[in-house]
Amino acid sequence: MLRGISIFQSWQYLSHSFKTHDAYHALRIILRFAPILVNRFRNPSAFSLHDGMKYGIIRYIFECCKETVMKYLRVLLIAVFFAMLSTAAHAADEQYIVYLRTDDSALLAAKDGMPAFSVVDADTLARLQSEDAVLWYEEDVEIRLTAAGYSDPYYIKKWDLTMIDAQSAWNMGYMGEGITIGVIDSGVQPDHPDLAENLLPTVCYLEGVDASTDTIGHGTFVTGMIAAGINGVGTIGAAPKAKIQPLKCFDASVPKTTISMMVRSVYDAVDLYGCRILNMSCGATENSLTLKKAIEYAIARGCIVVAAVGNDGNDVPNYPAAYSGVIGVGSVGQTKAVSSTSQKNASVKLVAPGERVFSTFSGSRYGTWSGTSFAAPLVSAAAALLLNADPTLTPTEMTDLLTRSAVRLGTDAYSTSYGYGLLDIGRALRSLAGVPGDMDRDGDLTMRDVLLLLRAVLDADHTVDPVIADFDGNGSVALADVLLLLRNITA
Repeated sequence: MLRGISIFQSWQYLSHSFKTHDAYHALRIILRFAPILVNRFRNPSAFSLHDGMKYGIIRYIFECCKETVMKYLRVLLIAVFFAMLSTAAHAADEQYIVYLRTDDSALLAAKDGMPAFSVVDADTLARLQSEDAVLWYEEDVEIRLTAAGYSDPYYIKKWDLTMIDAQSAWNMGYMGEGITIGVIDSGVQPDHPDLAENLLPTVCYLEGVDASTDTIGHGTFVTGMIAAGINGVGTIGAAPKAKIQPLKCFDASVPKTTISMMVRSVYDAVDLYGCRILNMSCGATENSLTLKKAIEYAIARGCIVVAAVGNDGNDVPNYPAAYSGVIGVGSVGQTKAVSSTSQKNASVKLVAPGERVFSTFSGSRYGTWSGTSFAAPLVSAAAALLLNADPTLTPTEMTDLLTRSAVRLGTDAYSTSYGYGLLDIGRALRSLAGVPGDMDRDGDLTMRDVLLLLRAVLDADHTVDPVIADFDGNGSVALADVLLLLRNITA
């Protein structure tokens, strides 16, 4: 495959035999004339001597040593040749999601399931367009897993569950029991001793691929972060009794996973498998309308969608994390500092541990891995625990609860680096329960709560929840409640 071989890579490969100053002049020629030559090959009728190429070449011939002119031209022509091959290879690879004019309503509404679309190559798309049969189309772009690039199978220190206070939920009997979480990923090792009891049969969306394998290991690791069982074996997931529905869209034998594959898994997670939560530790920088509609469909039907924000360390949004209603999750390390590779943009709702976290590997092994891919499943698990506490929570209410109770990591209430803060399951449960005195419902008793309660006491018209405001429990809200709360604040 020549896709990805650029004109500059070709130049770098072929110019090793040149002297430095020769390479400099050759590069000048490439930079100046390559676009014109490429245009000449692609569109002969568009080329003329008015392009300035004739006079430009003459000037450069006199500037450069005559002995090396042929070398320069050879480099230029070969580089252009490679660039043209690269372009042709890329075009041959392109696939498109196409909505035909007969599917108008399906594109706009998709009220009763997945909309009708076709995946076609460039030639078929051109033919359909010539027949005026295409309502709308987009490129079926690649989706990537969002793990960072290193792992250490011998690093076994487990710290993430302590940081997010999962124990508070377990102590209350909340372990994710009865909640099905869809994991759109690379599949799961079905007989892993720490996972088997919580796994539903894998559904595979890749042709010719064994559904019972995880050749990448990513999905097995993500699943362990959520639901490794309490069984005396290996590790423990944050929601150790949740059920996992693996939706396999990635495999080492498949060159790329596309939007259309993933869209089918989203609709099936909701319509066929009853997933209350959908974990998507994957993404693409392209904003797809087809995927957006699928995510909106899932959320509208009560499915909580959690997605990793990506690992390029810049501010470029990744989808689905950047779609409205999705809980986008960034990563922190053991010091609670935001990971340098974690994306930093408005899609970040909160952060969770994601650096060198410990979980299950394929081959019935264990180890550590890093990335926002492994922070997201902790939030998915937290959502399962909170649904145990209140099964009526909607996706919007869940997002509000998780962000409101998150531990702020800086001076700002919101940051594109850490969102609203660090996931804290204990605080979320206290916020959900409505702890007396917790006026702002963030799960902690702070000076802010004292001031809010004082305002409620002094302002007779200010409406408050009497269960929350009556801190001393005597049936009335008065200054005594303020004074008692002041003596009991935790921060």
